[in-house]
Amino acid sequence: METSEGATPEEAKTLADSGKLAMAHAFALADITMNYFTWRDVTVRVLLEEGQCLGVARSVLTEAAGVTNFMGDASHVRMARRFDDERREL
Repeated sequence: METSEGATPEEAKTLADSGKLAMAHAFALADITMNYFTWRDVTVRVLLEEGQCLGVARSVLTEAAGVTNFMGDASHVRMARRFDDERREL
């Protein structure tokens, strides 16, 4: 976020590959989904708390939280698609 750059294609693939891993090890998609949401929510909470302690402007924190939520959700969708791709191959 600091550099305004998103994940590289390699980083995005690594995140999406958790969907493949889920199928290979028969992890419940619901459990993985909860992990994604928990990571996103904790990350936003820490970002807001630490940003406030550092005196970062509220508008900047709001934008950073929005980007974090969006990117977390996008990562979840990529993972779910990878999960579906793996399931279709079975």
